Amino acid sequence: MNSKKNAAEPGPSLEARPQNFHLQSETNHAMLIAEQIKAAGNASFKSGDYDRACALYGESLCLMETAKTHSNLAAALSKKGDFLEVYFNNCVTLHISSSHFHGPVNRQRATARDAPS
Repeated sequence: MNSKKNAAEPGPSLEARPQNFHLQSETNHAMLIAEQIKAAGNASFKSGDYDRACALYGESLCLMETAKTHSNLAAALSKKGDFLEVYFNNCVTLHISSSHFHGPVNRQRATARDAPS
């Protein structure tokens, strides 16, 4: 019995592709768009337009939730003085990635700013 495949045999049929093939493609596309929107948010943040940066980071998070984008949103919210939302976004940052550097520091700052005097 010959265990080698015959070169003339066809490869896997299209039906043999994973059923989530299109879903993977759509996910990759959403990730690319989310990264572009986050980059636009970064540009708005650098120019001092924190309202626009917050909106863009929020839009990016709707497509792809990442610790970095939550952290960026927290930074923009901090510039606006919305420390309760800063705290929330830093908690989410830590939930997604407990090793994210800015999460614990920013959460502590937001707590200190929000505390009654």
